[in-house]
Amino acid sequence: MKLVSSDGIEIITAEMKFDGNKLKNQIPVQFKVDAWTGRAGGLDLDVEQETLRLFDHVDAALTPSRRGELPMNLEARETVFRRRANELASTGEVLLTRLTDRVRSESMLAHFGPDRKSLVG
Repeated sequence: MKLVSSDGIEIITAEMKFDGNKLKNQIPVQFKVDAWTGRAGGLDLDVEQETLRLFDHVDAALTPSRRGELPMNLEARETVFRRRANELASTGEVLLTRLTDRVRSESMLAHFGPDRKSLVG
C-alpha cells in the first residue's frame, strides 16, 4: 500500500490505520519526506500537527538537493519530523554519517531552512 500526501510525503507499507487525523502503523514502512528516504519499524503521522514520528530503528538517507553537497545517512531508534517547525529530532543511539565524518549521540536536533532542503543548524 502506498500513500502520497499533498505536500509530497510518501509512505509505503503493508497496512495502514487512519482515523481521519492520525495514521498509525507498527509494521515496517518505507518513507520519503522532502529529501529524506528510508525505512523504519513503524510510524505515527499526525496530519493536523504536520508531525511524522518514525520508530523501531530508523535508517534514513538525505539526498543532496544542490550540486556539491554531500549525502548524509541517519540511524536512530526514533525520529520525529516537525514540518511546521522545519526540524528533525532523533533519539536513541543516533548515528549521523557524511562521507568520513561520523557523529554519535543519544539525541540530535536538526533545523532546516524554509525550503526544507537546507540544513541550517
